[in-house]
Amino acid sequence: MLLDAEGNLKKLGSVLKMPKFARTLEIIRDNPESFYTGELAKDIVKDVQGNGGIITLEDMEQYNVTVREPLTAEMGNYTWYTNPPPGSGAVLSLILNILKGNYHEMLMYLCAQISLIC
Repeated sequence: MLLDAEGNLKKLGSVLKMPKFARTLEIIRDNPESFYTGELAKDIVKDVQGNGGIITLEDMEQYNVTVREPLTAEMGNYTWYTNPPPGSGAVLSLILNILKGNYHEMLMYLCAQISLIC
C-alpha cells in the first residue's frame, strides 16, 4: 500500500486507493451498529477466524467502547496524537521518536499516511 509498482516508497501526496477500506467506512457511516452486530461484524469475525483468530460474533456484540484522552508528542513542528495504553500508541510514538533523528522525511511521510488512514 505504501510502495509503488517498483517497490519504492510512494511520494508524499500520492493517492492511496483502498476500496475495501473505503467500503467499510461507508457501511459504518450508513449503519454504525453494523460494525458490532451486522454484516460488517460477521465479515470481521470471518476474516479473523479465517486467519487463525478466535474472535466471535458474540465478542463483537458485547464490546463496549471506552473513550480515553490521546497521547501527544511533539515532532518538529508537528504534534502527534495517538491512542493511549492499552493500545500501541506509546510504542508507535517511541518508534517515531527514534526515527525522527535520522529520517525526518520518512517520518513526516509516515505521519501523513497514518493520519489519512486513521
